[in-house]
Amino acid sequence: MICGGKNDHHIQADGEDVEVVNTFNFLGSLIVDDGGCSQEIRRRLAMARSSAINLTDIWKDRGISRNTKIHMMNALVFPIATYGSETWALGAVDRKKIHAFEMWCWRRMLRISWEERKSNELLRTKLERSLVTLCQKIDKNKLQYFGHISRREGDNLEKTITQGHVEGQRKRGRPKIRWADGIKEITGMNICAAHRYAQDRSGWNVIINRVTKGQS
Repeated sequence: MICGGKNDHHIQADGEDVEVVNTFNFLGSLIVDDGGCSQEIRRRLAMARSSAINLTDIWKDRGISRNTKIHMMNALVFPIATYGSETWALGAVDRKKIHAFEMWCWRRMLRISWEERKSNELLRTKLERSLVTLCQKIDKNKLQYFGHISRREGDNLEKTITQGHVEGQRKRGRPKIRWADGIKEITGMNICAAHRYAQDRSGWNVIINRVTKGQS
């Protein structure tokens, strides 16, 4: 795979050409040559949707309490959707897709069809107003991962990349959303400031809880 450049390189190993691919699966996540995560998000949501459908008999069972069903959704469906999400650079479109998927899951669990025209806010009231959204969970995963990287001793590739110290030039046109942009958007800090705060694990966890719970 060649990322961010022309796909005209020929690499050989033991005298044979190495195949150049546009995508490949690494540790359960889809890696694409443009560095984006939209394909992986669509794939993850489709897998999680299939899991939710397979649990239809559970959702229909009136002998199982609503709280138990919520726990099952959080344990058996949503982790499939958010696997590897700490590395995602989310755009507005991605967030809308994740939110729509989450609402679809809750409607299916509560057996409320879209034709009933019940608002998502009313839907969440039926569940729990304090229920953490999928996007909040993803943002929390990202901030925890950022804190883990920032506290690692010495120089390493992960720290270099997340702090934006990679050499090179951006292509012309509208720049793509970077992972670090998400950290800045969530925390309201620049990367250097976030890196400093992350050195204090307890203090960083307080920040994580504050900024993720404050989201709508």
